[in-house]
Amino acid sequence: MKKRAAGVLVALAAIAAAVLVLTGGASALAGSDFEGADGNLIVNTPGNHDWVNAPNLSAGQDLPTGTGDNSFGQGTKEDLTNVTVVSGSIPNSKADLARFAVAGESVGTDNFIYLAWSRENQSGTVNFDFEINRAAQPDLTTPGAKTLVRTQGDLLINYAFAGGSNTPTLTVRTWGSNNKWGNPASLSGCSEGLTNGAQVSENLGGNPAVDRPAQQFGEAAINLTCAGITPSGSCEGFSSAYVKSRSSTSFTSEIKDFIAPVAVSFSNCGAIVVSKTHKHAADGAGDHPESGVNFTIGSTTIATDANGQACFPGLALGQSYTVTETVPAGEVSDDSSQDVAVNSVGSCTSGAATVSFHNTPLTNVEIKIHSQVDGGTQSSVDCDNDALDAAAAGDVDVTASDQQPQTIHCTIVVDP
Repeated sequence: MKKRAAGVLVALAAIAAAVLVLTGGASALAGSDFEGADGNLIVNTPGNHDWVNAPNLSAGQDLPTGTGDNSFGQGTKEDLTNVTVVSGSIPNSKADLARFAVAGESVGTDNFIYLAWSRENQSGTVNFDFEINRAAQPDLTTPGAKTLVRTQGDLLINYAFAGGSNTPTLTVRTWGSNNKWGNPASLSGCSEGLTNGAQVSENLGGNPAVDRPAQQFGEAAINLTCAGITPSGSCEGFSSAYVKSRSSTSFTSEIKDFIAPVAVSFSNCGAIVVSKTHKHAADGAGDHPESGVNFTIGSTTIATDANGQACFPGLALGQSYTVTETVPAGEVSDDSSQDVAVNSVGSCTSGAATVSFHNTPLTNVEIKIHSQVDGGTQSSVDCDNDALDAAAAGDVDVTASDQQPQTIHCTIVVDP
């Protein structure tokens, strides 16, 4: 009986292990609800995200396989910025890319990036490099010499696996001040990924669906903050991304097929939008937007536009910023300096933290009484604004400066 019970336990354990292999990838990387290790494009757990509803998705498609498909040629390698694009020179034995996608988001103060690729053939070992750049890249869709634009801190994420394995090895390099890619750093513990173990319907970026046999689609999810790439609450802006295949596992080997760069639509930066109004009788009663007013955060000064707005983009999250107005002459501000917290991702068009400033115009009020008789007459002024009160034997000249809008009632007595 004990032997039978032990056998049942072993069988149950085997079943549980199989279930974990089949469904474990549906769970998302800690901190994210993106299913980056299930090897498909659909949402397995309601409320989660996958490639069918990826946040801030950008996708690219390769040129059709054949003599018109472009690739890097003439010995192009990863460290080179001066490269050459050629047509129809992708070896049949190498991975022929089909599509790729990149998405991303910030969850709290952690920054996540999601990557996917598909290929036209099944050549076993895969070595794909996803290049994520801060600056836009040149047009790589036409043949000829090109100069890649790289900035310190750009990322090169390698997605590699041997034939027969569905679990990739993920590493990252950063572009250094020496104008070369740095040493690879493991993303283990801060990432997950999987290739398809069975045929999937692939429609990355909303493109027409294509059935991809096993190991012709792959994906990954990476917590860039966990990996030490983007510090918590930092502002790290990336603007373009593309993918390319290497001719072997060696980093110094030639790079071959690629899919041209696409614009990246996710950010982990915040923004502040300032709205400025003032009272201006020439524009009618009430408050109106005021253009041309300077506002400053740190060393950056921006003037309000025709709508009375000034935007400060590219701000790190989790910080408070002091917004200071340069108050125009002839006006007084309700509050010329305000502190604004930036706690969520935003841009000048959506999601920005907001702050409002209001100004009031100032007027100098002057009352003059001039006697025409030598020796003067005695007159007095009594107003409900005490700044204008006066009494004198002779001329009266009283001024109340910097008066805000109001109604002033005065009694003037001339030579009683």
